Formats: sequence, structure tokens, C-alpha cells
Amino acid sequence: THPLDRARADQVFLDVRSTPGAAAELELRALRGDGDYAWMEVRLQNLLDDPAVGGIVLHARDVSARRDAELALEASEQLFRSLATSAPIGIFRLDLEGRIDFANDRFREITGVGDDRVDPIDALAVVHPDDRAALIPQWAEALRSGTEYRGSFRLVGGDGVVHQVVGQTSPLTDESGALVGAVGTVLDVTDLVDARQNASRFQSIIESTSDIVVITDRDGVPQYLNRAARQAMGVSADTEVRSLDASSYFTPMSWRRVLEEAYPSVVADGVWNGELELVHPVEGTVTPVSHVMLASSDPDGGIDFVASISRDMSDQKSLEAQLQHQADHDELTGLPNRKPLIAYLEAALANAHRFGGSVAVLFVDLDHFKVVNDSVGHHAGDQLLRVLAERLAGALRPHDRAGRFGGDEFVAICPGIGGTDELARLADRVRTAVRGSVDLDGDEAFVTVSIGAALGTGVERPSDLLRDADAAMYEAKA
Repeated sequence: THPLDRARADQVFLDVRSTPGAAAELELRALRGDGDYAWMEVRLQNLLDDPAVGGIVLHARDVSARRDAELALEASEQLFRSLATSAPIGIFRLDLEGRIDFANDRFREITGVGDDRVDPIDALAVVHPDDRAALIPQWAEALRSGTEYRGSFRLVGGDGVVHQVVGQTSPLTDESGALVGAVGTVLDVTDLVDARQNASRFQSIIESTSDIVVITDRDGVPQYLNRAARQAMGVSADTEVRSLDASSYFTPMSWRRVLEEAYPSVVADGVWNGELELVHPVEGTVTPVSHVMLASSDPDGGIDFVASISRDMSDQKSLEAQLQHQADHDELTGLPNRKPLIAYLEAALANAHRFGGSVAVLFVDLDHFKVVNDSVGHHAGDQLLRVLAERLAGALRPHDRAGRFGGDEFVAICPGIGGTDELARLADRVRTAVRGSVDLDGDEAFVTVSIGAALGTGVERPSDLLRDADAAMYEAKA
């Protein structure tokens, strides 16, 4: 007898021997002639009081084959239960009435049903109410015909949480082949569905925005363009975006900035923003944009992809230019005001100092302007100032600059004047061009001006030339 079975066998033997007529059965392992142990089914009967026997009768039968099969079945069942318990998918069993009579841990987590051997419950009780109408005929047909079912539906947990699952059932038969139910699995894909829905919403938003969105790989090869990007780049929806050359959609200066400033910043810091200029490859139009580049990292910390978002700044730039023009120009005459005139004078003097030459400043003052204002009115005075501005600008050379300092004082900056003689001729030309009659809504006024001039060679300060020209103008008026 096997050592592990000896104590139990001895106890059974003693129990049988102590009681006349007693009998017992047990299974134990006995040593065979080949040195291996065999499972034996042993039956003992106490016939000590039987005169014909006078002993204990023992019957033994080798049941190793049956025992091995039982052990294999037990191991198989244990393996199944272990797999079912630890499986990441829900496993359940249906009887022919569509009731669940077994569920593994994962299925219970999803649905909130009882332990693994549950009291049979209607499978539809854990299905979302809105999905039952479609699921009932499909499950019924699968159970009736013994065929597989595959589909997607929703399960409702005991906590009311809805789980989107992909389910499958397969027919279950007994030893005779008769259909006894079905075994099913469900895979919870809620997170995947949510992720896809979020991605779909995100893509819908990206496709709807007027911002230009481009996604490239780490090497700058385009992977995705949204609708606004395709329009801005003249690309159709069926174009293979990976074949596009990103450099052809930027002005040379902007592309240089991308390579030398933007991309290194993205690699180092993960983000860059600034202003760039995009070029339409067909129309050749240049669009100023506010540009943001964002890097997404891979698990190793390298760049996975780069998202670029560009916003058209044309309207903003136009408004800025308009506001700047308004800030730098006289509202009444449209001529530059003091600030840009002084800046132009500074630049002209710097050029004269560097390359040689002279810069003339003319101060032009309208004679008897107060009389016109007082006699005809301010509206007529404004009209007279506009006429003077137009005549003054028309008398100057293309590279000269005329402006209004305020009131009836106008200034002309004239670079490249050869000397005092040329300066005198310039002043006479301006005086002649401005001089003449003006129709002021039926009232006629005769325009004359007083002009003061100063000539600089580049060493003077702008304020010095303006002061000298102003003084000369007052001297001429006197």
C-alpha cells in the first residue's frame, strides 16, 4: 500500500474486523510487480463468524484507467475554472430558456450578477432596454438552431453603469450531442468606443475650424491636413499628403525660421509659437499667420508627431495697418503727421551722412488762413487745407515726403538736394504749385504760402533742421 494511503487503509481494516458482518469499500494505491503503484478499488467484508469462511474477504480491482480519467477531468475543470476566473473577458452559460446559470468574475464585474454559480436569471435582464428588441430574435434563433451569435450590444451593471460590449455565443451540447444551451463571452469595449467617439468628435471639430491644422511625423513629413489646411494649400481631399513638400508652402524667410528657430524649439521644449507667412502654391498669395507647433512624445521620450496650428492674421494685420496709418497720418488731409515725418528725416540725414549729399526741410505755412476760417467758416478752412495738401504733395519729387504738423503748418522732407540753388528752385516750385484760387463751395479764395527752408548734410539733428526751417518760415512771413 502507498505510504500516503496506508493509515486510511489500516483504519478501514480495523473498523471492518471489529464488527461481524461489516463491509467497506475504499480506493488506494497498491504496489505492482513492475514497481509502479496502481489505483485499486478494494472491498472488505468481515466473515469471521461464517463457519464456511472464518475470515475477512477482500476483493480488489484495478481502476487506474478510470482514476486517471477522473483526475484528468478534474484537472481540466480546474484549468477551465482558473482560466474563466482570470480571463479579461466575461464568460457566461445560457440554458435553453435563455437564462444565465454560470458567470465568471469578469462577467459579474460588468453586470453585477451573483457568484459564479448563479441562480438562473434571464439574460436579457442585464441587457440595456434599448438593445433588447434587436437581441431577442437573434439569441432565440441561435439557441433554436444551435448556431453561433456575434454582435455588439450594451450591458447594464448593478450600479447602473452602461458597458458597450462585443458578444459571442456558441452552442453547448451534452455527451449525446443534444443541444443543452450556449456558452458566451463578452468583451467590454466601452473605453475603446468612448475613445473612438472622442476622436471622432475631435476630428469633427478640427475639420470644422477655420484654423489650419497640419500633423507631421518627427521628420516633418505631413500625415494629416484638415479642411482649412487643404484649402489654404490647394490640396484636394484625395491627395496623398505624405508626398507634399512642406517647404513649398512657406515664404523663404518663414521656412528658414521654421528650420532655424521653430523646430529646434519644439525638439527642446515641445512647443513654439510665432508669426509666419504661408504661400498658396497655385495662386501665389501670401497669408500672414499666427503659428503654433506642439510636439507629442513617444514612450521613449522622443518626438512621435508634431501638430501645427496656423490662424489667418490677414484681417488682424489689415486692421493693425489701418490703425497704424490712422496713428501716423493726419485725419483731415491724409498726409503723414509729425512722428513718421521725423522718422523719415532721421533716416534721410543718416543716409546723407553715410553716402554724402544734403537733406532739405521746407516749412510751408498758409497765408491768411485765420481770415478764411473767420469769414467763410471752418468747413471752408478744412477744404482749403485739403487743397493745399494735395498741391504740396503734387509739387514734390517721388522720394520726397510731405506732411502736416498741425493747424496750417505743412512740412516737406526732400533728400538729395544739391545745394542752396537747388533748394531755392524747389521752394519756388512749391510756392508756384500751391499758389492760386480755390473754390470754397461758391466762395473763392486765393491761396498763397510762406515757405522757410533749411539744408542739412547729415551731421545735424532733426530738431535742429526743423527749428531752422520754422524760423526761416516766420522770417519769410514777416
